[in-house]
Parts: sequence; C-alpha cells; structure tokens
Amino acid sequence: MGTAAASASAVLDNGDGSYSFELAAGTSAGLARYRIVVNDGVSPVQLYPDLTLRVDPLVPLHAGFDSISAANPRPVPLVVNAGADTNRRVLLLLGTNAGTSPGFPLGTTTLPLNASPLLRHTLTNAGGASLAGTFGELDPTGHAQAWFTPPPELLPFLAGTRVEWSGVVFTPTGRVALPLAGFDVLP
Repeated sequence: MGTAAASASAVLDNGDGSYSFELAAGTSAGLARYRIVVNDGVSPVQLYPDLTLRVDPLVPLHAGFDSISAANPRPVPLVVNAGADTNRRVLLLLGTNAGTSPGFPLGTTTLPLNASPLLRHTLTNAGGASLAGTFGELDPTGHAQAWFTPPPELLPFLAGTRVEWSGVVFTPTGRVALPLAGFDVLP
C-alpha cells in the first residue's frame, strides 16, 4: 500500500484535561500516517509511534471489516457509494456464504450471490434489527450505510466461511447490481 494524503482538524480542548480532533481520510487508498505533536506548556513533544490508519478506496459497495469472529461477533458496516443522482433510488443489500457463481436472476439483473440460509435471512429480514439499513433509499449523493449484526442462530452456519454481499439499486429506469464486497467469518 502507498501513503494516502490525509488531514486533521484543529485540536479541541474538551475542558476536562482531554483533547479531541477529527481525522479526514485521503482521496487515495493506502496508509494514512499521522504524526502527533503535543505541547504541555513547556515544549512540544511528539507522541510515538505515529498513528497509522488504513484508507480503503471509494468503491460502490464496501464491507467495513476484512474478518469477524463467530465466537465474538460484531456488527459489520456496509457502505454504498452509488454516485449522485437526482432521481429517487431504492436499495436492497443481500448476503450469502454459499459462493457467487452462478448467482441468481432478479428480473433482468443477475446478483452474484448463490442461495443459502443467509441469503434467505437477508432477503426476508431486509431492514430489520440484524440488517439495519439494508433496505431503504440512497441519499442524493448516492450514499447509504447499513449494518449486518450476525444473529446467534446463524453463527454456526457462518463460522469458517466467507460472507459476500451485493445489492441492487432500483432506479426509475431499471435495476443496477452492485459489485461484491465481503469478509471472512473466523471460528
């Protein structure tokens, strides 16, 4: 990975002995490195080691983790960046752990997701508690954020597999399939 240009906001004194600032990711994928220098009123001191964050490329569909643990699961953010459009667009995100080929047809669009209990769960429970934001509208910039919180009853079926996500954006003129994004579920 290369180095991604990144920036930090001004430092905010929280008034309780702590300070905060916001980090803005760079526009290219790579590692963002922040060298933090503080001044205690006597002299500037550089904190070590440098803060290093991974910056992922902006893609149409992104899973926020490379892997999760079935023994200690956590919610996985799924971010959609479908591009700006003035038309209302509806989104449906679906997942499977049974592979991506041949996929299944959805009207004139084929989603690269094979049938599985997880696919059935994501379809029948879209937008529900374990799938917040997986069914809804894109904002005018084409952005949406969803969360997959693995339900306990599915964890035995997910452990040791790769979960792939895709979705469909419904537009006034048809459907557009989103490319794959996925993560591994470790035991």
